[in-house]
Amino acid sequence: MGSGWAPFVRWLGLDGNPMRRPTDRIESILRLALITLLVAGVPVTAVATGLIADRLIGQHARAERSNELIVSAVLTKKAEADGDTDPYSDFPVAWVDARWTAPDGSVHRGQILARSGARAGSTAPVWIYRSGGLANPPMTRGQIRVNVALAIMTAAELLPMLLIGLFFLSRHFLDVRRMEAWDAEWCAVGPQWSRHQA
Repeated sequence: MGSGWAPFVRWLGLDGNPMRRPTDRIESILRLALITLLVAGVPVTAVATGLIADRLIGQHARAERSNELIVSAVLTKKAEADGDTDPYSDFPVAWVDARWTAPDGSVHRGQILARSGARAGSTAPVWIYRSGGLANPPMTRGQIRVNVALAIMTAAELLPMLLIGLFFLSRHFLDVRRMEAWDAEWCAVGPQWSRHQA
């Protein structure tokens, strides 16, 4: 083994130093566990999170699609001509009063987004629940991918922080134990050493 690895091997506690105390050996085991979990655990956790998120978000999107449908709503007023631009299309839209018919035949009224300047009596597509109330459009495959990617990134960022935090917390308790051991050793050896100095 080259001399360049010696500090790393010593840091890991694998150099066979007979002076290492039990707390030092525990810390060495914790260091190895931390490195192993960071190298192997983070990718595995990210992949598992992605698979779980894809399944759960996909189920949610399918449930939305099964409970929602798109119908044509009839505008009861003219849409304002100076509306805001729809983030999902290239044309400006405005909120306007409209009516639509639910699958059970009941007529519903409310405000919907329609193309700016649309005349009263024209139609616009609107997503509704089967009961007739307005609904948001179901998630697209692209939105599902974005949500899955966010879940993967969150897991890949949080797990290392959690592992490193737990390592330093464990090391703090080991340091407290070391100080207690050093105090006990000094109480036993200190008086004898002081007598020799006198």
